[in-house]
Amino acid sequence: MTKFQYRSIFHNLVPVRGFHGIEADVWGPFIWAKKRFAVHKDSAEANYVARLCFNGDEAVLNVKVNGSARKPISNRRGWNNYPLDFSDVCAADIEFEVSQVPHVPGDSRELGIMIRSIRELENLQTLKGIENTLRNKFLNDQEFAEGRIVLQSLPQQLRIAFEARCNVKPHCVYCDWERSKFEETASTFRLSREKLVEMGAFFSLAERVGECSCGEPMLNRNLTEVVSHLHGCGKPLSVATNGQLLNSQNRSALLGKDVELYVSLDSATPQGYARYTNNKFDLVVDNVRALCGARPLGTLPNVIAAFISMKSNLAEFPVFIDLMKEVGIDGVRVTCLNTYPNLMTRVVQRGGFEFRYGEESMSPEEFNLFLKSARKDAAERSMPLLSYSDFMAEDAHVNGPLCNEPWKTINAATRGLVMCVFNHSGIVARWSEQGRRSTEQFLFDVWNGEVYREIRSELAQGRFAKQCVASCPIARRSSSSVLAHTSSYLGTDGNHGSSPRVVGALLAPK
Repeated sequence: MTKFQYRSIFHNLVPVRGFHGIEADVWGPFIWAKKRFAVHKDSAEANYVARLCFNGDEAVLNVKVNGSARKPISNRRGWNNYPLDFSDVCAADIEFEVSQVPHVPGDSRELGIMIRSIRELENLQTLKGIENTLRNKFLNDQEFAEGRIVLQSLPQQLRIAFEARCNVKPHCVYCDWERSKFEETASTFRLSREKLVEMGAFFSLAERVGECSCGEPMLNRNLTEVVSHLHGCGKPLSVATNGQLLNSQNRSALLGKDVELYVSLDSATPQGYARYTNNKFDLVVDNVRALCGARPLGTLPNVIAAFISMKSNLAEFPVFIDLMKEVGIDGVRVTCLNTYPNLMTRVVQRGGFEFRYGEESMSPEEFNLFLKSARKDAAERSMPLLSYSDFMAEDAHVNGPLCNEPWKTINAATRGLVMCVFNHSGIVARWSEQGRRSTEQFLFDVWNGEVYREIRSELAQGRFAKQCVASCPIARRSSSSVLAHTSSYLGTDGNHGSSPRVVGALLAPK
């Protein structure tokens, strides 16, 4: 492995002992540490945030510096951001020991903990913020598992709209712009660093931020400032783009930042892309190639190609993977068209092709058959693949409510707070209802308000709320008895979009 791959994980720390080889999944490189491991710190005093994954229920990570014990770290299942206070440490070996080593099915190695990244923080205040965020996340996980209706915790993920405008006109053939996005463009809500600060604890206690735009986020004039602020706060960002505005300025804003970038590409050829979007396929590919080429190997941002599987592009998928591998992306995410009733009769002429939405859509059974083939194609080409059906895999061990969205995520769209990424038309509260309340107080009132309480109550009792049934793909899959009780993720416009990190499907090393 190259020094760049080690740097992408350890940054200015040096791995000393107790590690297996570097591996990679759809979110880039990671490394398994054994029960005992050590890193060396050469630089001056600093604090760090460590992105770690424990594969058991709970453990303690003991830490020693120069033989002296430090404050132990409580580890919980799954990926979490942990604060490391080394502000009084100069040059020294830092030793770690996991209190227990869980069994990982299919792997006989001693696997104590997975490490995605240990990177330096900018200031002490950020360290305290990560401590508070972790405490809130653990409480939030507990309240979800217990099916609490009124929550003491705040959501661990904030999804927020970056932009209501789109640069693709006419819009992509599968886009529901006319129905779900008209109100977005009419709203005065605009994302900025100041807007995040106004959200108070809903921002400061969020572990990560996701983008839920109905438009193209690269159009946001505050993009560079927002991305830098999130990175400085130690909050990973998931954002989706059509890639046509991924120019040198926007690429520079993303380079080296903790970002998952999902780029919409549904075809392996310019002709195929023109069926769904326009004639700018080569521009998108060149932009993505330039971004990936500007990164030292294995470093940020993580770039993931988003592929909507439709009847007309299924045969292209193997060639699509070949192209993406040559371009240098980190993985592919596969979704399918959502069967919104108002779109099933849509017929659009584009790129010399007649696109019939209803005929392009697949049943859950058809998608699962394609997914089986897609996984095989990706594995043969050593390309990490993520399916939208992997969403909520991190909660597969929890005998809790049907869906975690109204517990773990709040969705701040341009028009107001919406149900989830599946249902942009399901308004929980509009910004116009805020009145003279601060943004933070308004969010507090809505978070445990009547609508959220009703939805949580239904899901905790094993029923889909009335707000969910109309457009939720989870409800659709459960009703067809396919992968029942497992959530899915389609994205910001019901088709493409950003996605949260998944744990369960990727715990066992490939």
